Amino acid sequence: MEKTIEIDIVNEDDLFEKYNKNKVSKDLINYIIESIPRFKKKDILKIKINNRVKESCIPFIIDGLKEEYQKSVNAHYYTNIVQTIYLLVGIIVLSISTIIEKVIFKEIVLIGGWVLIWSMVELELFSDTSGRRKRRILKKLLNSKIVENKINN
Repeated sequence: MEKTIEIDIVNEDDLFEKYNKNKVSKDLINYIIESIPRFKKKDILKIKINNRVKESCIPFIIDGLKEEYQKSVNAHYYTNIVQTIYLLVGIIVLSISTIIEKVIFKEIVLIGGWVLIWSMVELELFSDTSGRRKRRILKKLLNSKIVENKINN
């Protein structure tokens, strides 16, 4: 089944960043990502652009999607590093809690260790899930067909 996203580019402000006319607008990229209808692996995505700007939008949009995908991959990598650090520090803190003899300090350190481990689990369950979905959408968009209709004023 084919799913279509329609975009109307009326002027250059819709296409380019405010302070850098060589980059596609982040608002446009976010609009494309958020306006994707639910799709299955077999579905075909098509982006239809109604362009009133002189130059072609397709290369800028593809570059913007690639850049957003790379940002998402980098964020995933960073999250994995943070998770590993939380796990290691949590295990160390739990190990230290077995050495402490005073009950109050032992319990405080034990709770601190579990908080670190649960923070790692939370990152995996919530942050990573939304990032995975975004990467899947961006991959599908990068492999989709992009059609541009030039509209003269």
